[in-house]
Amino acid sequence: MYSSSRIQQVQAHNQLMTKLYQQEINNSIASSTIYSVDSQQPANFFSSTQTLQELWINSTTQAVSRLSSTYPQAKIACLNFADYEQTAGGYLQAALAQEEAICFDSTLYQVLLAFPEYYAWNREHLANYLYQDRAIYSPGIIFHQKQYLASADIITCAAPFYRKSALLQLPYSQALQALKLRMTFVKQIAEDQHVDYLVLGTWGAGVFGFNSLDVAKLWKKTFAEKSSIKKVIYAVIPSHNNQAVDNFQKIFI
Repeated sequence: MYSSSRIQQVQAHNQLMTKLYQQEINNSIASSTIYSVDSQQPANFFSSTQTLQELWINSTTQAVSRLSSTYPQAKIACLNFADYEQTAGGYLQAALAQEEAICFDSTLYQVLLAFPEYYAWNREHLANYLYQDRAIYSPGIIFHQKQYLASADIITCAAPFYRKSALLQLPYSQALQALKLRMTFVKQIAEDQHVDYLVLGTWGAGVFGFNSLDVAKLWKKTFAEKSSIKKVIYAVIPSHNNQAVDNFQKIFI
């Protein structure tokens, strides 16, 4: 159960974003693209460029802000570790996972509210909680913490929920294969949108049930393929036991 003060902060943030950035929110909604098995698919892309991969001990918001300051003319996007079934997950209840943290730092929640049919379709196609290749690409999301920080695009896409799939006796290897394919899906979306710098992280680890070392290995393999994306940043924040940081350091340092 989250504190009432945190919920009040969420409500105040929502009001502020609407007050300051209504036009930007409208523009993001109008320009968003749904990638799905039953709608637009990312284009097949071929490149001779090798993507650089770096680990940053940062939150997603910090990584976006840092990239925006360093590369002000570049196209920057980040992955929202989305709830497949519910808009912004537990954001309104003041949950503190990555998606909720992004919403608390940006206009993302206000944009996602415009796509109830996306989540309705998802709830009808759970695929044993491995979910399906579905994403919303939303350009021009404003990041704001007490003041304007940056503008970046966001890929809202859910990882397979292995912890729930395991209750249905699905093997971990099958869930890992689904995660691998979804990572390729995210990569192809970023390429289709001509992203220069992409912020990723421990997608699928934690509550979704994947081992963070496996996540790091799969990301590295995914972006070992040639790509138009210049650099991928894995934004990982320290935890109480630092397991995710340690595991990503084993792969990327």
